[in-house]
Amino acid sequence: MPIWLLIVLSCGGTTLINLIITYMFTKATNSYEKKKKDAEMVADEIEKKNEVLKRGVQALLRHELYALYDEYYKEKGYAPLDIKNDFEFIYLGYHNLGKNGVMDGIHERFMKLPDDIESAEDNTEKNKSKKKG
Repeated sequence: MPIWLLIVLSCGGTTLINLIITYMFTKATNSYEKKKKDAEMVADEIEKKNEVLKRGVQALLRHELYALYDEYYKEKGYAPLDIKNDFEFIYLGYHNLGKNGVMDGIHERFMKLPDDIESAEDNTEKNKSKKKG
């Protein structure tokens, strides 16, 4: 064993070794805590950005739903099945981004539209007959 090691051990070497180990452990712990804090900050930033993106996508989907509603419900009075399928797909995406109930009534009315113009005209005639009788 080297002489310097014997001298260190005889002069309280265990205390010195304990100090070195404590220093190394503290440094490693501080490094871990800093990395953990940094990771939490990054996660919070990502969560904030995801929320903004989520709300933006939801607004775009709501806009598209309103456009389809205006064109088919208000103007045409019917919606072909492929348009209803598109509307349903867009609605589900919108709805899954956050339930807020804004589009529920519009969704229900849109999905009850007749599938073709003939059915829409038949419904119009039936409604006129009911009002007369």
